[in-house]
Amino acid sequence: MRTKTGLVGLLSLVIACGCGGPPSQSVRPAKPPELKAILNQVAESGNLEEVKETISTQIEKIEESDAVKARELTTDFEALRKAATPAQVKEQAKKMAAKL
Repeated sequence: MRTKTGLVGLLSLVIACGCGGPPSQSVRPAKPPELKAILNQVAESGNLEEVKETISTQIEKIEESDAVKARELTTDFEALRKAATPAQVKEQAKKMAAKL
């Protein structure tokens, strides 16, 4: 009788636990929202100097999951760095942020 009770308990445990969780899905990493926020800030202020290195680092992170997008952003970032006036900086930053 003990064996039968033990088997019933074990069976109940197995049934309660099920066969595992939901199937795993491959999740593609999202682009860092940080970059879009930084670009929006630059688009409002026109000041790029303080965040140049951060933008570069964020683009490198994007490269890990989307090399094509990273190359495009790198080209845009070069144009942003070459912008001569705050108005040009703002315009280029807006364009970059819109791509994210």
